[in-house]
Amino acid sequence: MLLAACAIVAPRGAAPPNETPPLLHEARAAYERGDDAVSIVRVEAFIASAPGHPLLAEAQLLLARVRERSGAWATAWEQYRLFLSNYPTHAGAADALARAAALARRHVFAGERPPVARWRVIAPDRSAFPIGDGARVGAVLAPGVNPKWDEVARAIDLAAVDGVRIALRLSLAEPGRPFDPFDDAAVGRAEAAYRAAAAWPIEGFLIDRDLYVAAAAPPPAAQGVMASLFGLGSFPAALSEPRAWAWAGMRARASARALGRFVRAVDAVQPGRTWIVAVSEAAVMRPAGAVLDRGEDLAELREAAPGLVPAIVAAAPFDLTAAAARLAEAGVRARPLAWVAGQDLVALP
Repeated sequence: MLLAACAIVAPRGAAPPNETPPLLHEARAAYERGDDAVSIVRVEAFIASAPGHPLLAEAQLLLARVRERSGAWATAWEQYRLFLSNYPTHAGAADALARAAALARRHVFAGERPPVARWRVIAPDRSAFPIGDGARVGAVLAPGVNPKWDEVARAIDLAAVDGVRIALRLSLAEPGRPFDPFDDAAVGRAEAAYRAAAAWPIEGFLIDRDLYVAAAAPPPAAQGVMASLFGLGSFPAALSEPRAWAWAGMRARASARALGRFVRAVDAVQPGRTWIVAVSEAAVMRPAGAVLDRGEDLAELREAAPGLVPAIVAAAPFDLTAAAARLAEAGVRARPLAWVAGQDLVALP
């Protein structure tokens, strides 16, 4: 039996009574000697008979733990959720969250699940994930530059408790510096971040379009490469057409190489992650222009991450059927996503 908390909850900081009530004392003693059945009966009786008691939180937590130990996975998961809802700042809340998340992953939501059809990009510093049907909707956590990793880890567990699958959108940019795939040190730092995140219980990663190098404003290391090859500064408009194509190909390969390093770093820790890679609508429908403009080349990206899921970025709705057909012609087997500005990432039909 799952016991809901009484509407009257003892205020935080209330002092416990001098003596533990007999029912709760008996429940604890039974738990400690391994008698789960007796512990459950006693603690449920205490919860039912002691609304607003200062030890109600401890009783609810004890009930969750004895349910977990007895193998009642779903009931334990529900009891932990109830405890977390009623006592989010309790000293045992962090442990309860970790236990609830583990039960959700290993038992409650284990097994085959349908593919995620919609991803919602959210910040990790929220306390809940009201994003709809967890079986078909996933959450992309976007920690931003200089993330608070403890918040990210907590958000991953919070989402797991509700059965919501998680992808991470790690920022490739650094404070005051755009990502530069020609900067080996910067690529190495990003690679290390992906390697560290690979151990987390997530579905995969979303790579944003800051992976690419725009022709109009290449970052410092890219400028240095261009200058050394063509004797030019940061103004590629002076490039002849053959040189412009050569430079576009170099940028595309540099971005793909960086992506490949991220994929290999993650695979070494936990293979099989999903790689959602943002590409422009032009990269799908007008690929030559996309290569020249931003060095976006689907063929190079697919070679770096063969199972990538393209997320087609557009400012306004576009022809989904035509885009899906073009991607199929290009050999993309994964179901692509549409990412219209300000909206969720939605699987193409």
